[in-house]
Amino acid sequence: MKILIINHGSFPYPGGNGCSVQLNSILEAFSSSSHEIFFKNICTFYSGATKADAINELKKLKLKLFEPHESLEVNQNKNIIKDIINTLNPDIREFYNGYDYTHIIDDTINKTMPDHIYFYNVNALVAYDFDKHKIPYSFSNVDIESLVHKYKYDYRGNNGIKHSVRLFLKKVRAQKTDQVLYDSIKKSKVCFEHAYQHQQYLRSLGLNNIVYLPVNVNDRKQMPTALKNDSNVIRIGLIGNVHGIATLSGIEDFTLNYLHELEKLPLFRNIEIKVFGGGKLRKSIEMELFKRLNVKKVGYVEKLDDIYNNLDVVLVPTPIELGFRTRIIESFSFAKTVITHKANADAMPEFIHNKNGFSYTNPKEMIAILNTIINNKDLLKTISSNARKTYDDQLKGELIGAKMIKLIEK
Repeated sequence: MKILIINHGSFPYPGGNGCSVQLNSILEAFSSSSHEIFFKNICTFYSGATKADAINELKKLKLKLFEPHESLEVNQNKNIIKDIINTLNPDIREFYNGYDYTHIIDDTINKTMPDHIYFYNVNALVAYDFDKHKIPYSFSNVDIESLVHKYKYDYRGNNGIKHSVRLFLKKVRAQKTDQVLYDSIKKSKVCFEHAYQHQQYLRSLGLNNIVYLPVNVNDRKQMPTALKNDSNVIRIGLIGNVHGIATLSGIEDFTLNYLHELEKLPLFRNIEIKVFGGGKLRKSIEMELFKRLNVKKVGYVEKLDDIYNNLDVVLVPTPIELGFRTRIIESFSFAKTVITHKANADAMPEFIHNKNGFSYTNPKEMIAILNTIINNKDLLKTISSNARKTYDDQLKGELIGAKMIKLIEK
């Protein structure tokens, strides 16, 4: 079978975000199958990656038809008046700028003549001309559109009036564009939803072709050696670019609602917190977060392997139901204990509190968890070991990729 994979957005991996991690794992899984695989990337490369980087990555996977289209997203140059007009415009399909690339996808389909098309995200999907082509397709819904823009408005509305207006328009627009997403899901053979609560939500709307599968995260070719910790200090890491809503919301919530409670207690002396990732926080949040001696900013790091191996705990404090967090699976793959807000744990049924990780909903519960692991290093080792076993048995990227291919074959 000929399978054409279409992506709209950043590529290749290593790229530094969850989407590039997952896409790379999907490409590896498909390229190792018995099918003839083509890959088309439209729009931009990931920041810092070049065309040569992308071609080298794809050569390793022996994928065909890369031919990248390097245009920037058209919609980013519109002024506010045009944004208002387009938001009120009844032709809501234009809000997904994948439509700007329909002719490129038409040419790609004519060249490859695929039996099946796999769209990695919604913007890639809307580049497909349903009236012209009758090829069966499947796709992955990375995040529910309206949720993403709702939280962008909630957490990024403080950068000036123009920025706030644009975010408000995106929020309104997202509520309309969800209908495009639902219509596309109805027509697809299968939609891979990577957050369990999103899958349940979509099924409640009568969309029955939704299959929950965890985010694809492949194992390392060689696992680095973890740095031993013989002290009484628990090394905690927060990982992620703060321009991402998941990371931003988590850091703000942790700083404003948890840190004050933690520093009142004796256990705070036994904690070392480091924040890894690019981007800039609001000045007020940054000053509040890093005024404590045992909370340090590291910033952008090129390679995360050593970072994970130098931590005892990965804290994922995202308090919003945005979806499945790739960094949780990455942490599991490194046999690291994860402490996460219940909003993330609910997105993945593989996460079991007190068995392969810890989840909390308030400062009191977080404090109880930290007290437990500080006073019981053996439990920390057990939880970390269970996390790795969960990864091996249920979450390994190769397993998820094989399941995706089998579902497409059906």
